[in-house]
Amino acid sequence: MTSCREQCGICPGSNGFCSNAPSQLRERLCASAHRVRYKKRNEQVMFLDFRYVFVIESGYVLISRGHRSERQQGTDIVGPGNIVGIAQLLHPNLDSVINLLPLTPVEGCLVSLKTLEGLIDESPALGRLLIAEFSERFGRVTGKLTIHSYGSARERLEFSVERVRELGLESEVRQEDLACLAGLSRVTVNRLLNADRPFAR
Repeated sequence: MTSCREQCGICPGSNGFCSNAPSQLRERLCASAHRVRYKKRNEQVMFLDFRYVFVIESGYVLISRGHRSERQQGTDIVGPGNIVGIAQLLHPNLDSVINLLPLTPVEGCLVSLKTLEGLIDESPALGRLLIAEFSERFGRVTGKLTIHSYGSARERLEFSVERVRELGLESEVRQEDLACLAGLSRVTVNRLLNADRPFAR
């Protein structure tokens, strides 16, 4: 990992979170951050007691929960401008593990949670950015929860496929990824998508 301050000259800051942050706020966030790069499909594990959040600059990640000995449940696909581990702000003693599967090469910054918490009191702009992030993610999770609670297997899969198509990731996502995201077995996904060539991988 390298310091984001060292990288600020080449960081495009083009994601929604960074581009909407005032320059002074962005500089202070970068001062405590470390630049990271993850290779495509090189799974990462993030411990929420690590006390950092991951701000995605570029690329897309499938987030899932569950131990390797169990079937992992995908929760969302996130990309530029999204923040992984943001739940720590609401639950500071959260003891959990998040599995990150880069669907593409991914770059971003690990930002100190302590710095983030300190800046919230000083910067209304940061508060607004975090509320926007919470709102976006909450809206998606609520929609998914409704589908998973009352929808059929096909409806659950269609909901996940729609998210993949919305992000333009049809060529990157495999059937096992869809199975994880939809909470279905790969056999079920294969059967339901048998005629859908873009996902027949």
